[in-house]
Amino acid sequence: MVRNLDHRIEVACPILDPKLKAEIYEIIFIQLNDNQKARILDYHLKNAYYHPPLSLAVRSQNEIFDFLSSKNKASYLKVTASD
Repeated sequence: MVRNLDHRIEVACPILDPKLKAEIYEIIFIQLNDNQKARILDYHLKNAYYHPPLSLAVRSQNEIFDFLSSKNKASYLKVTASD
């Protein structure tokens, strides 16, 4: 698969809110531990599948969805409980 690495715009900014920073770190941690359909982009820009040694299956798309859903559900329950 060819990736568009030449015509991108990336933006960086400081994250000052400690809670938001912790949430971003958690999402990055989940992504770095993905071992299902994981790929390695090599020097020749070949996007080959990476097959790590046997370990607990982590699919970042599902894990991030679950992480954000649980945060959203907790926030919803907190708001409705105060009504």
